[in-house]
Amino acid sequence: MRRVLTLYAVVTCLAFGWELSSFAQPPVPKGGGGPVPNTLQPGNGPFNPRPGLGLMPTSVGFRNETKNAIVVQGFTVVKGIERRGQPVLLPPNRSNFDMNVPMGIRVYSVYDANQPANILLREFPIPIKGNDLLFSIKSQGANKVQFVPVSP
Repeated sequence: MRRVLTLYAVVTCLAFGWELSSFAQPPVPKGGGGPVPNTLQPGNGPFNPRPGLGLMPTSVGFRNETKNAIVVQGFTVVKGIERRGQPVLLPPNRSNFDMNVPMGIRVYSVYDANQPANILLREFPIPIKGNDLLFSIKSQGANKVQFVPVSP
């Protein structure tokens, strides 16, 4: 049984090696001369989607400009189901990111990290269009914050 499994593993590796070797070789131009077109540039392959088509993961960055630690959490409604992101902890004067955000309207809420029941900003909608975004979170009085867009 061990010989059969070893043979199966070797045959599988050879088959994958044969398939992958056909992708690694550059195309040969017809006529024998001229520059070889580089089709393996970023964004030109099946595993390298082009930016702006909604296939690239989007990040939303936050900078905490308040005096207290806060937690930011967002959600997006996908096919009628609320998909929550991970809570993002932001210490004072630090930055952090919400990674792999799906396209659509992302709704963020901001909580006090020391008292999670204290909601500083409830359900602030941000349209996600495929570009990375950056926001500064600033105090707006007692127990209130606001998102201020920052240009990259």
